[in-house]
Amino acid sequence: MKTYCYLLLIFLGLVGVVSASAGPQAIIANGRIEGAFGDDGIRVFMGIPYAEPQTILDGYFLTEQPQEVFFTGRQAEVPLLAGCTTAEVDYHYLLKDELPTPENFINKVRELYGERAEEALKLYLAANPTESLRSATDLASDRFLAYRTWKLIDEASKSGGQPVYRYLCAQLPPAAKDAGSSPPGTPASQGAAHSSELPYAVGALQLVNTREWTPADYQAADVLQGFFSNFIKTGSPNGEGLPTWPWFQASIPKVMVIAADPHTIPEPGLRRYQFLDTLKSSPP
Repeated sequence: MKTYCYLLLIFLGLVGVVSASAGPQAIIANGRIEGAFGDDGIRVFMGIPYAEPQTILDGYFLTEQPQEVFFTGRQAEVPLLAGCTTAEVDYHYLLKDELPTPENFINKVRELYGERAEEALKLYLAANPTESLRSATDLASDRFLAYRTWKLIDEASKSGGQPVYRYLCAQLPPAAKDAGSSPPGTPASQGAAHSSELPYAVGALQLVNTREWTPADYQAADVLQGFFSNFIKTGSPNGEGLPTWPWFQASIPKVMVIAADPHTIPEPGLRRYQFLDTLKSSPP
């Protein structure tokens, strides 16, 4: 069967956890995804604290680092659809047990970026606690996965010669029924966590019965399934009843926000990613 497109979502979320032959709803019904899905994002999914992303070269599916393939334009000539969530990981990934205060965040940025720290702080603002919480989440997510995803998409849009589509999942799932109340002073969630789009994508919200799903959740699920179904069948996510999803172009990068009210926006993290991209001598 001809390979028609790249859909970098379920593979990234489930690799190493389930058999590729298992159906997605069966995976969720067996409790596999619920272990990967939660307010703590990757901490719950990996089973170890704040694990760095790793690529396993198995010599068959992956014979070399994916970024090397995409950077040199040797990928299959097929469309690509990929993206992330609005808060892949929370501030703990960056600050560990420290609170995301302006002082703690600024100190961490200076530790990480040295003489370029002031440049970074113009992009990751920290003038007050609200800004430092948002920026700590953004920088943690960027260092974890968001920058790497953008880089792959950006290179594919330049070298692949095929349509590239980027999404940003903003649908925040309801808290788990047994989550209880957060301790006083706990910083608010800044967005949807890593892998939280999986139950929406495979149409299995009803099988994750530990959460009180809302009509907005089911609407977002319908949207995401519609986009993905179209893309799998035709190589384009566009279709009847859905908003137009433009190609991702380096000159005018736009992303589709996945929510109950899907819409396109300019790439919100572009200047941050461009800064991290200049740090070529070491990981961001």
